Amino acid sequence: MRRLLLTAPVFALSALAATVVANGSSPLPVRHVRATMPGVGGTLTLRDQTYGSTARITLLRVIDPANPSYPSRLRPRAGDRWVATRISIRGVRGSWVDGPSGDGRLIDSHNHRYRAFPSGYGTVEPRIPGTTDLTPGQLVQGNLVFELPKSARPRWFKYFVQGGDTGTWKLSR
Repeated sequence: MRRLLLTAPVFALSALAATVVANGSSPLPVRHVRATMPGVGGTLTLRDQTYGSTARITLLRVIDPANPSYPSRLRPRAGDRWVATRISIRGVRGSWVDGPSGDGRLIDSHNHRYRAFPSGYGTVEPRIPGTTDLTPGQLVQGNLVFELPKSARPRWFKYFVQGGDTGTWKLSR
């Protein structure tokens, strides 16, 4: 009896896979995936399902290496460098409430992930605000700063919306 219970889910998944292969479509809803990733200068429209809002995120520039604007005593650790990504966020629909420094990531060619510094630490001007509350049409822009080893090569910038979409930009080198 136990063997039958374990094989029923496997049979159901096999039947679902066979349906997808035979019909070319899935009975389950599939989210549209962008075939190509934008690069520097590219814009993605991301949704936050928690607040029901939408914003356009544009990767404007990558500064590598980035030098701190202030305070002068803050520097990367020995063997590391700072990389800054300048982004703009424009509210499209609803109230876009976000913490950009918590949502930005750089991924290197070895798939190591780097989190952005909090907005007030070791900044490279102009800095992005710690939180945003944008209405449609409002725009904010600034830098997210990351610390990477000098040997790391950034390949992708990702923006993770808590409770929503994830945008990925390819960084050319």
